[in-house]
Amino acid sequence: MKTRLDRILGLVAKRRIRKAIAELQQALSRKSRRSHYYLCLVALCHANLGHRRCAERFAWEAVAHAPYSAWAYLGLAQVYAWDGNLPFARAVTEIGLMLDPALSELHAVQAEVEFKSGDMLAAAQAAERGLALKPTERKCRDYLTLALARLERN
Repeated sequence: MKTRLDRILGLVAKRRIRKAIAELQQALSRKSRRSHYYLCLVALCHANLGHRRCAERFAWEAVAHAPYSAWAYLGLAQVYAWDGNLPFARAVTEIGLMLDPALSELHAVQAEVEFKSGDMLAAAQAAERGLALKPTERKCRDYLTLALARLERN
């Protein structure tokens, strides 16, 4: 039996972002212990649609709702990484990793930030840490491949 979160993640995977946002907003209308996850996902969905200000607002709301949850910081870090605010994305990622060093998705964002900053060695190391935690983490695999390719060229 699929949970609401599974259905929402399925919509995101199918790139039905607007439908996912509607489902997430419905989920948020009911107070839940998962509200910070939903807020994080709303932020990422809006970021995917190019609604950066809206994404930032929801990401900050997730952090305010659950300041001790690495997942809340994941959303904020990703929004800032996509927006090109790499110093802030790096700082937020580090906070998230202090809260939960086993969250592979945060290592993936860290790899993205280091790659975009031009530090291929740090990007590869972050990606490897993420893959050690979750071998199926596609984003880590992608950034590891890209970083190693750049390192080989240099």
